[in-house]
Amino acid sequence: PLEETPEGVYLNNCQFGLHGPLEVFSRNAVKNWALGAGDCVEYFTNLCSGPCGWGEDMFIDQCLLRKLKAKRVNDYGILIEAHCDPPKGWDNCD
Repeated sequence: PLEETPEGVYLNNCQFGLHGPLEVFSRNAVKNWALGAGDCVEYFTNLCSGPCGWGEDMFIDQCLLRKLKAKRVNDYGILIEAHCDPPKGWDNCD
């Protein structure tokens, strides 16, 4: 099991960054997000000189990691999808 941190823990399910079909967050990560999402909007709007143009999954990944300092744990085995460099035959369940 993963140990909780005060800032929270979440799983990164793809080598290219968190992908939305499956998102796993600890309770503290959800609390951190609920209290800090507005700070992330302001932080990244300034960083990108306007909207960054990211989807929800990339935004929450970057927010938790870079601004809210949650612990990101890579687990690339929990999701196989077209955008995460899947193994050959994955779409046929081979």
